[in-house]
Amino acid sequence: MADHVRTQIRDRVVDLTDNLTTTLTRCYAARPKTRPLQTLPALIVYTNDETIEIASGQRGSRRLIRPLSLVIEAYAEKVTDVDQQLDTINAEVEAAISADPTLNGLAKDVYISQVEKEQDDEGEKPTWLLRMTYYVEYHTRETAPTAALA
Repeated sequence: MADHVRTQIRDRVVDLTDNLTTTLTRCYAARPKTRPLQTLPALIVYTNDETIEIASGQRGSRRLIRPLSLVIEAYAEKVTDVDQQLDTINAEVEAAISADPTLNGLAKDVYISQVEKEQDDEGEKPTWLLRMTYYVEYHTRETAPTAALA
């Protein structure tokens, strides 16, 4: 069986943001605490809440509108220029995602909706975290959550 469109979206974002100038090939689809980051800077991509609405159709064939919260977290070591490094990563991520605004046809709309910066002292190394939250809207049929609708 094919992956849920949500998984396909997450994988596409990893493809787009892997191999950026600053984070290189250190981009992972995972929850932050499930993947120890040995080398920084690095990116973690995951999805959060999704509130589903019915757009049209009869039961069994309804079109579902699925607004999704997708998060990309950038981790950087606590160094003197950490703010500049995180801002550079933010710019690279935004440029990479805006180059494919439908995520290869999986989404109707994608845009950055929030950026947060915080210190993360829970890991092995003192690090800073930049959390970029994206609004992603995609559509499926209720009977076919593995196929995005155009």
